[in-house]
Amino acid sequence: MRQMAAWFSLSAAVAWRRAWQGRYAAHARWMMRHAASGLSVSLMRVFVYLLCASGAKASTEEQRADNFGYCMVAAWWIMLAGTELWLWRRDQQAAPRKAAGKAA
Repeated sequence: MRQMAAWFSLSAAVAWRRAWQGRYAAHARWMMRHAASGLSVSLMRVFVYLLCASGAKASTEEQRADNFGYCMVAAWWIMLAGTELWLWRRDQQAAPRKAAGKAA
């Protein structure tokens, strides 16, 4: 979880730096990454609830901690991968429009 906290801090720092440099498109991309890493906590809570509701083994503190950690990692990767895919798709859709604008 320290790596996730480091990523959260790094993405905020990079976003801030891009804005400070006046690179607002890059700033927006990094803010999307930062928001996704923060929102992964909400998704993790949904996963924890579903895991508990399914009757997953959580009788000891160690099992509960393991379940929490698995849910956190899964939510974090899902949110960040989804954000990267969305950013990539947005760039792919914008490329033909940029090319058409330059040709005109």
